[in-house]
Amino acid sequence: MTEIPDDIMKAANECVAQFRWNNDNRWHLFVARAIQAERERDGWQTMETAPKDGRFLAVVDGEVRVVAYGKTSHVPIEGFCLADQGPEDFDLCDPIAWQPLPAPPETEREAME
Repeated sequence: MTEIPDDIMKAANECVAQFRWNNDNRWHLFVARAIQAERERDGWQTMETAPKDGRFLAVVDGEVRVVAYGKTSHVPIEGFCLADQGPEDFDLCDPIAWQPLPAPPETEREAME
C-alpha cells in the first residue's frame, strides 16, 4: 500500500479520538487506510496530496492534462509542469485537482498469458 498522506492521518486521528479505543494505534491506521481508499475511489484529489514524482492527470485551465513536478525547460524554476508537450516544452502550470494515470490497457498477448 502507498504511503498515507498527512491530511488523511490527521482525519483518521480525529475520527478515532472520538471513541474509547483511541489508545490503540492500529485503529488510526485502519481508519486512515479506509479514508485513503475512499479518496482514491473518488478519483480527483486536491493538489496538496499530489505526488512530487512521476506523472499524473490534472485539471489545468479547465482541461485534463498530463502533469509532473519538476524544473521547467526554459528557466530553472521548480513546480508543477505540463508533461504532455515534449521535453523542450516543460512549462509551469497551476493545476487545481489531480488523479493517478490509469493503467494502460492489456495487449492481446498479456490477456492470453
